[in-house]
Amino acid sequence: MRLTNEIRDAFVSAVMNDVPQDDKATMQIEAHKIVLDAALAKTPAAVRKLWVESADRVWIQTNTHSFRHKRQSCFDGVAYPADNRYAALQLSPKDQARVDALCDAVIASDEKRAKLRSTIRATAYGFTTRKQLAEALPEFAKYLPEALPPVDRTVPVLANVVAEFVQAGWPKGKKKK
Repeated sequence: MRLTNEIRDAFVSAVMNDVPQDDKATMQIEAHKIVLDAALAKTPAAVRKLWVESADRVWIQTNTHSFRHKRQSCFDGVAYPADNRYAALQLSPKDQARVDALCDAVIASDEKRAKLRSTIRATAYGFTTRKQLAEALPEFAKYLPEALPPVDRTVPVLANVVAEFVQAGWPKGKKKK
């Protein structure tokens, strides 16, 4: 069976879905907690109490801290209570180092997955048939579709095809003789 680009891409996606991912959500929650704790430490006690203890925090003016590290975006921004001056939140060197370490882990994980995807994609696009790819990577054969039975290329019998259609009223709208 010949490999189409669609089959190759499905193969790559299936293989990559089976590769475990680092838990970005946990790292994002940890980074958000670091930033929020730093912001709340600089917030007046009354606002901090309202932010922490009340469901009415939507009424507090907020600012957003973005997570960029080594010119790459790591996580979504976190909202924290702020005054109307919108001064940028400055993290302590210790907190910034913790956030940077989390960003490094996310960037490294993303780069590792991108390299794996590139490798398996280049391999898949290097073969023209399912059999070749399955023989080259027998461990990954389970991600390929089953080979289809060969197509019957014999010419069908053409006896009385036109006569049968004319008898059925073909072409539509033409009066019978």
